[in-house]
Amino acid sequence: MKNKIFNLLKQEYAHLGLGDEFLLGLAESLANSGFVTDENIQGVVSAQKAYLESMQKSNDKRVQDAVDKAKKAAEDAQSAKIADLEKQLAEAKDKKTPPPSHDDVPDWYKAKEKEREEKEKAYQKQIDDLKKAKEDADRAKAEAETARVKAQRLESINNKAKEKGIPDYIIKRGFGSLPEDADDAAIDAYLSEYAQELKTNLLPGKNSLPQGKGEKADKAETDAFVDKLFPNSKKKEE
Repeated sequence: MKNKIFNLLKQEYAHLGLGDEFLLGLAESLANSGFVTDENIQGVVSAQKAYLESMQKSNDKRVQDAVDKAKKAAEDAQSAKIADLEKQLAEAKDKKTPPPSHDDVPDWYKAKEKEREEKEKAYQKQIDDLKKAKEDADRAKAEAETARVKAQRLESINNKAKEKGIPDYIIKRGFGSLPEDADDAAIDAYLSEYAQELKTNLLPGKNSLPQGKGEKADKAETDAFVDKLFPNSKKKEE
């Protein structure tokens, strides 16, 4: 029974990415309860959905927390390295030896100054390289966050559009006239009006959607029809 439960759990909840060890432990626990039979096994497995989804979210949070902690440690180490190099650079500059008072500068002084200057250049190069790497990382992080926010916003808009009955072929065209800074209330109002206008225009006798062979609209005719109803809906594609 344990293996039957495990195989069903693995099959039904593969998308959650939970490990075999965890699912085996759950299967064993359920099997040992004595309540699972061949007749109710599917129902028992389906009943684990809420529990397993909560475990997956908890695991995702732990992983993300660990990643964020590692990134923070790396950034702190980089900042500390830059500060240490800047300190060493300042100390090297402070150690500059005053030149002899007479005009004939001895070789030992020239050699000492050359060594100090080379050390300063080396410190400065390391500092510049580290700062550039940090700037590049910060820029990439900001760009990734911007892309994530945009993708999340688009997904939210598309989901709301589906809830209001707007067809997928229109959703894919985008909502070009929707302001970029629209909040949730504005988005909801916009999509409600869009959906109502679409339904109104599709009523019999009013700009009916063109039908081709087999009662399917020709793509070119459909595109022209939607462009006529919603001239701003294709802005993003252009």
